[in-house]
Amino acid sequence: MFVALVRFPVIEGDHEQAFLDWFTWSNDVLNGVEGLRQRRLLRAGDGSYSAVVEHDSAATFAAMHDTETAAEVQRALRAIMDEQPQATTFEVVADLASRGSCCGGSSTAAHHYESVAG
Repeated sequence: MFVALVRFPVIEGDHEQAFLDWFTWSNDVLNGVEGLRQRRLLRAGDGSYSAVVEHDSAATFAAMHDTETAAEVQRALRAIMDEQPQATTFEVVADLASRGSCCGGSSTAAHHYESVAG
């Protein structure tokens, strides 16, 4: 999996609702783009915003940015803020197992304790 952490510039108070609306709209527009797994907006304690964007791979992330849909999303963002967001990208090298369990959601964890107790 490939992840981008995106930091948005400071958003002036009168543009904040427009920004939040933009993010919701852009999620709807980008929904279904090949390789895009998840896109979340985060707000820090200081009021700044960041996004976590998850893709199948760096290739699908790059391909998304070459689409007219992504260009439309970026044009709409430029109408709200003067500065562009800054992204740092990562390749996931370790992950929590599916469904939060090393056993893929097994209903029992008894096997975790057998080696300790036995």
